Amino acid sequence: MVTPQARPLLAYGPGRGVVAVPGPGARAGRWLLLLCLLVLLPACAWTTQQKMDRFDDQFAR
Repeated sequence: MVTPQARPLLAYGPGRGVVAVPGPGARAGRWLLLLCLLVLLPACAWTTQQKMDRFDDQFAR
């Protein structure tokens, strides 16, 4: 049997962790994470493309 003292995360319901607790901070955190992903993914793709272009230029000669 699971006691509330042993598993405090179950107090929020099944499948919910600390991140899923409703509140003003949870929504802001999700938007911040989404914004970071939207900025980082194109930046990573761009730098990878630059490296590939440089690599191609090396062996094109």
